[in-house]
Amino acid sequence: SQGQDDRSHIEAVANEVGQRIERAGYQLYWTQVPQPGKHEFEQFLGPMTIILGSLGILSLLLSAFLVTNLISAILAQQTRQIGVMKAIGGRRDQITGLYLATVLIFSLVALAIAIPLSLLGAKWLTNFIADLMNFNIYSSLLSPRVLALELFAGVIVPQLAALFPIWRGTRITVREAISDYGVSGEPGQGWIDWLLTRVRGL
Repeated sequence: SQGQDDRSHIEAVANEVGQRIERAGYQLYWTQVPQPGKHEFEQFLGPMTIILGSLGILSLLLSAFLVTNLISAILAQQTRQIGVMKAIGGRRDQITGLYLATVLIFSLVALAIAIPLSLLGAKWLTNFIADLMNFNIYSSLLSPRVLALELFAGVIVPQLAALFPIWRGTRITVREAISDYGVSGEPGQGWIDWLLTRVRGL
């Protein structure tokens, strides 16, 4: 183990081993000495981590945008229902809590699907990289920090994304809600809308 971090010493030992191999009658094409103390694939892990992290952040932002648009569409369709709830004594904070509870239910269902699938995907990717780097994976348990991050992304972020459109949509007065038609139930006039109306069950 002496000189294990000295590159010149390692190169000298590799050259001596190479010479012995050639004297034994074998042909040696080349020798390679990686940087001591570092894995030869370590230079690729940093950029790969940055790419995966960037894709994760982008997916999180897009999902928050999707939640915001979806809740806005639902509130636009249920404008009269909001007016009726307010007319019979429903407060704004109660109606807001009702829609936030709906978002929470969908978030929990999504987490129940996403967490097992993410475990399978992470296990496959980890084993693939481990095979490339020639090391063994002895444990693939879900760490508490990763679980907390998934719960934050799956529960807290949708609540924050839905809070503004819900608070804005429940601001409407009873008179405005009763006299407003919201989103019409009639199909649109575009060719995409015409095509979708031909799909059974959609």
